[in-house]
Amino acid sequence: MTRTQLLACRTGAILGAVALLVGIVVQIIDVNTVEQICSPHTGYFGRPDGVRCHDADPSPRGMYLAVLGLVICVCTAILWAALTPRRAGTERS
Repeated sequence: MTRTQLLACRTGAILGAVALLVGIVVQIIDVNTVEQICSPHTGYFGRPDGVRCHDADPSPRGMYLAVLGLVICVCTAILWAALTPRRAGTERS
């Protein structure tokens, strides 16, 4: 493995791990801070019936970032394994 390939593998592993960890943290924050959507509600015959509120769906941005980080880590591991030469004593016959 050349120095450039080693640098690319290390950089990929670091970036993938950082993206995975940041994605998990962002997902935890997004799940715990769900907004409420409130709107006026009209009852029967068009009379106002007060305000109704419900929870909004949590944002999936943290999950997307975590999955991207995981994909980068897996691809980097495959790249690292493909570029690492076999040692002389580990050949199978």
